[in-house]
Amino acid sequence: MRRRVVAIACILSVLGLAAWATPSGQAQSPPEGATLLVSGRLLDAQTNPVPNVSVQPLLDGQPIEAVIVETDDAPLPQSRLDGSFLVALPLPPHTLQALQRGESHLVLQFHRATFTNKAVTVSPPAYGEGLDANGTPHTLVYLGDIVLARRPNPAFFLATFIFLVVFGFISFRVIHETVAALLGAVAVLGVTYALGTFNDEFWIISFERAIAFIDFNVIFLIMGMMIFMALMGQTGVFQWLAFKAYKVTRGNTWLLAIALTGLTGIISAFLNDVTAILLIAPISIQLALMIRIHPFAFIIPEVLASNIGGAATIIGDPPSTIVGSHLNLGFTQYAVHMAPLAALTMLVLFGLISLVYRKAYFGSQARPSSELLARLEAESRITDPLLLRRSLILTAFTLLLFFAEDLIGMPPSVVALTGATLLLVWVKPDVDHMLQEVDWTTLVFFMALFILVGGIEEVGLIQMVASVIGHLAGNNLTLALLLMVWITGVASAVVANIPFTIAALPVADFLTRTIPGAGNQVLYWALIAGADFGGNATYLGSAPNIVAAGLCDRAGYRMSFADFLRVGGPITFVTLIIASLWLWLVY
Repeated sequence: MRRRVVAIACILSVLGLAAWATPSGQAQSPPEGATLLVSGRLLDAQTNPVPNVSVQPLLDGQPIEAVIVETDDAPLPQSRLDGSFLVALPLPPHTLQALQRGESHLVLQFHRATFTNKAVTVSPPAYGEGLDANGTPHTLVYLGDIVLARRPNPAFFLATFIFLVVFGFISFRVIHETVAALLGAVAVLGVTYALGTFNDEFWIISFERAIAFIDFNVIFLIMGMMIFMALMGQTGVFQWLAFKAYKVTRGNTWLLAIALTGLTGIISAFLNDVTAILLIAPISIQLALMIRIHPFAFIIPEVLASNIGGAATIIGDPPSTIVGSHLNLGFTQYAVHMAPLAALTMLVLFGLISLVYRKAYFGSQARPSSELLARLEAESRITDPLLLRRSLILTAFTLLLFFAEDLIGMPPSVVALTGATLLLVWVKPDVDHMLQEVDWTTLVFFMALFILVGGIEEVGLIQMVASVIGHLAGNNLTLALLLMVWITGVASAVVANIPFTIAALPVADFLTRTIPGAGNQVLYWALIAGADFGGNATYLGSAPNIVAAGLCDRAGYRMSFADFLRVGGPITFVTLIIASLWLWLVY
C-alpha cells in the first residue's frame, strides 16, 4: 500500500497538476497556499469499480470547493470508470495546520443514487509531501478501497421491471425478440433522460455507458460468420451433404439419423448453430417424409446437436461467443476447454436418441419411389461450383487464422471479418442481395440486449443476484460449480439462453474473484454448459429450437411445447449431469 501511495506522489510531482480546470474547461493556476490531494478507489460489495460517484468535501460540516481534476463538466468531482478519484483541495496554510492538529475536521461525502451515501474522514498529514509543477506544496492522502453499499431506489425497480417484461416477451414470443429488446433498451434510456435528468433517483444508465456495455467483438464475429453463410448457402453444398448422407447410409434410418445429427453438430461448431438448422432441417424433413417416418425423429435430435456442437467452439453459438469474448479468449484457447466436453456429450446424445426413437429408427424401412428420389437428388446438387471452391479456400484460410490467433493476438471478430471481406472481394457477389441474407435483426437484438443488461447492472440487480449465489456457495468451489451449471441450465430451459448468459456473466465474474480455486475459469465453462445444454429442454430455450419449430410448422407439422419437452427434457437432464461430472473431475 505504501509503495502505491509513494508512486502516486511521485507521478504527481513529475507530471504536476497541469490538468487543473474549471467546470467550463478554462485552465487556471491553483490558488496560493497548500494543496491537499485526496485519492482512493470506490468499489461495490462484489469489488466491482463504481464510476460516476459525486465527491463532496465538507470542512467542519460546511461544503468547500474542490479543484476538479479530470471532469466531464460535472458540478462535483466524480469517480472514474475504474472507480478511482482524485480531489484537489487548495487550502490556506492555517487550515491545513488546523486539520493536522485535529482542531478541524475534513470529510468526503460520496453520493450516487443507487448507493447509500457514505462519509469518510480525511486525516492529514499522509505519507508524502512535495511540490506540484507550479511550485505549490501539496500533501497526499490515499484512502484506499472504499466499499459502497447498494440501495434499491426507483431506478432499480424500474430497470428490473423493464428487464423482466422484455425477458418474458422474448421467451414466450409475445412480440419479435428484436422488437422486444429494442423496446427494453429504449425504455431504459427513456426513463433515464425523461425522469433521471430531473431526479437522479430515476437515473438508470447514460447513453455513453450503455454503448460501452455492447460487446462489439461478439457483434462483428457473428456478422462475419453470417456473411460466410450467406455466400456458402447459395452453393447448395449443405443440402448436397445431407443427401449424400442418405446415399451413404443406403436408406438405413438409424444410420441416417446419426449422420444428420452429427453433421448438424459439426456445422454448428465451425459455422453457426442457427445456420446449421436453417440449412439441414428442410432437407431432413423431406428425407423423413420420403422414408415415411415422422420429421420430429430427425429434427429434434438435430436441434439438440446444434446446441451441443455450438458449445465446442467460440464461434459455434451466441452463449459461447459471449463468454469467450468476455474472457478475451482465442479460438484454440476456448476449444481446448469446451470441445472435449461437447464431443463426449455428442456421443451420449447418439445413444440417447437411439433409445428415444428406437421404434422409428429400427422399425420397418420404407423405400421411396425412384421418381421422388430423383427429384430430391436434383434439388440437392451443387449450384455454383466456382463459388463453392472459393468459399472453401477462404473458409480453410479463416479457420487457420482462428487456430493461429492465439499467437498473433488477433481477436476472433477481426479473423471472421477478414475472411468474410476477402471472400466478398474475390467472388464479387450481388452485394444488395447478399446483404439481405445477413440476419441484421439478430445483430440489432444483441446490441439492444447488451444495453438492457447494462441497465440492470448499473442499478445493482446483477450484483444482488451474485450476492445471493455467492452466499449459497460460500467458499465451496464445487457447490458454486453445481449452482452455476444447474441454475443456468434450468433458467435456460424456461427462458431464452442468450439474455440469461449476458445477465449471468457478472455473477460468474464475482464468484471467480471471491471463491478460492475459481481462478481456473471453471465457472465460466459451467455457465456455457448450463446455457447450451439447458437450452435443449424446451423449444423456448435457444434460437435453433425456435427456428426448427417454425420450419416444421411451415411443413405442416406443428411442434408443441410438450412434443419437444418429452425428448429434450430427459436428454437435457442427462447432459447436465455429464457436464457437472466432467467439470468437477477435470477442474
